[in-house]
Amino acid sequence: MLAAFLMPVSFFAQNNNDGKSVLRDPSLSKGLAVESITDPASLSGNLLVDTTAKPEWHLCQPNSRFDAAKCTMETRGDNTIFNVAGNGNLLAKVVRVNPVRNVLYLECNASAEYTGIRRDGQPWVGLWASQSLDSLRVASCRQLALHMEYRVTFYEDCMGFLADKDVHSAVCCASLILKNDNKGSDAYGKRLKVVVPMFDNRNVGLPYNGGVDKEGDMVVFRPASEKCLSSGRIPKVKQKEFVNVVLLPVVTQAVKAAAMNGYMPGAVPDDFLIEGFTVGWEMKGTFNSAVEIKNLKLIYL
Repeated sequence: MLAAFLMPVSFFAQNNNDGKSVLRDPSLSKGLAVESITDPASLSGNLLVDTTAKPEWHLCQPNSRFDAAKCTMETRGDNTIFNVAGNGNLLAKVVRVNPVRNVLYLECNASAEYTGIRRDGQPWVGLWASQSLDSLRVASCRQLALHMEYRVTFYEDCMGFLADKDVHSAVCCASLILKNDNKGSDAYGKRLKVVVPMFDNRNVGLPYNGGVDKEGDMVVFRPASEKCLSSGRIPKVKQKEFVNVVLLPVVTQAVKAAAMNGYMPGAVPDDFLIEGFTVGWEMKGTFNSAVEIKNLKLIYL
């Protein structure tokens, strides 16, 4: 269960581009390097858009049965499309990059991955793009804002009444990964993931309350959807949605929530470095879905 920790504070950012974008190659014009399924610290290949450049982004597909590095590639206009073979005619993953329009498309078909109903505690599959950041210190940050336009292009429920909402979900989100770098802190070395909700099949058309929890060794904080999304609710399929959120107060709230709930006793925001950013799918059940993300920016000031 998520421990609730909500504050009456606005996180919405102004629509401006002040500050420096900390995302390298935000249009993904260089493609993505594919992380190994069995060893995320190593790479199994590249999905190249520009064959002369080294990718700044990684493609992550935990616990997959299919290696995205062995995909087929096709070009349609400004789109470079990578198709990952799956189960029969159903592709396991589809990644589409359009550097001209600044669009990233991520399709994850979990019905090609799972061979049965996923049980509680069993590994789950996903698909997301990630990038390591230059260890930005929260203490030196005056503003950190996330901007993007997106829409979930389709969603298919392959479980029906067999789904348990406490175990099975199709979640799309953007996340900041932070690490406690203060050797004098009791929480030194621990990581905190701040998650911006984009889609949750259990809350479509509804507000998402958020909270703090622990997943493995990482503390996870999710702010309420009304603090992050223009509509204040988890969008419906094909509904255009906008994220314009100032993340610095979210980080402050996340650290306080982690400390108050006993996950990181004594931790304060200035203890942390911002290590990385991810965006994409966590498929903890047999669901198929895709998201189209446009004009992704992470502004630092």
